[in-house]
Amino acid sequence: MSDWKPLLGRITIFPAALFVPSAELPSALELFQKMWDAAPLNFQGPTNPLSPSSAQGKRAGLGVSCSVHPLRIDFTLSPVGRETSSELPRLAVIEDSKEFYDELARVARTLGRGLVTNSIVRVATFVQVISPAANSTEANVALMSIVPTQYRIALGNEEEFILQVNRPRTSEQVEKLKMNFITKWSVENFQIISVSVSGDAGTPLVAPQSSVPQVAQFIAASVAFDNNNVPVSPDKPLSSSQQASLLLEGLAGTATSLREGNLNIGKGFESGKFAH
Repeated sequence: MSDWKPLLGRITIFPAALFVPSAELPSALELFQKMWDAAPLNFQGPTNPLSPSSAQGKRAGLGVSCSVHPLRIDFTLSPVGRETSSELPRLAVIEDSKEFYDELARVARTLGRGLVTNSIVRVATFVQVISPAANSTEANVALMSIVPTQYRIALGNEEEFILQVNRPRTSEQVEKLKMNFITKWSVENFQIISVSVSGDAGTPLVAPQSSVPQVAQFIAASVAFDNNNVPVSPDKPLSSSQQASLLLEGLAGTATSLREGNLNIGKGFESGKFAH
C-alpha cells in the first residue's frame, strides 16, 4: 500500500479588491502576529503596490506563513525543512496529520472571529497529499489505486499525468451559494536546490565561490483538493461567520473525498464533519 502524507495546506480569502480598489489590506506581518500570537521568523514587505507582503515562521511541527497579495490573502501550512545543511536533500512531508488538520480548522475558525475586516467575496481551502515513488510507472500505479473507479484509466510508463474534475454543489452552510469541489490527480516532479553558505554570527552569510548548487529530483503521485465558493456580490460580502462556515465545509469536503478514494493519510480527516 502506498504511503500518503500531506504536503501542503492553505486557507485563502479573497477581498473585494477588484470592486473596492481603495480598500487597504492589512500587512502579512500584522495578520501573522494575530493568527499565531507570535512574531514571524522572516518578513518581507511589498516592494511595489502590486507585490505581496509575506511572513514565515514555525508552529510546533509545521512551517506557517501568511502572504497578502493585492487580490488574495493566504495562510499556508507546510513541512519543516532540513535542520542542518549536512542532512541529505529529501522531499519533506507533514508527518503529523492530526496537527495539520487541527491547525487548518483553527485558522478557519480564527477568521470567523473577524480577523480580517475587509469585505470578502470568496474563500477557498487547498490540501495536497503525495506518495513518493521511484519512477513514473510506480507513481502511476499508486495514483490509479486511489482514483475513483469511474475516472480510472490504464497507465504504464506515461509521464506527467493530470486529471482534474469539479463536482459543484449548493453549500450546506450558506443558502443558495454554489461551491466548487475540485480534485486534481497528477504525477509530479519536484526539485530541491541546496546551496552551501558560510558566515559567523553577526556577519552576512555568503556562498563560497566554489559552491555549486546541488539539485535533487523527486517524483510523487499527488492529489490536490481545491474547494471554494462562487464569488458573492461585493454589495453583500461574506460575514466572518460565513467565511468560517464555508472554509470548514471545504475541509469537510476534502475529508469526504479522501474517504471516497480510500486514501488514508492518518488521523484528522476521518469524519468529514467539522464542528463550528
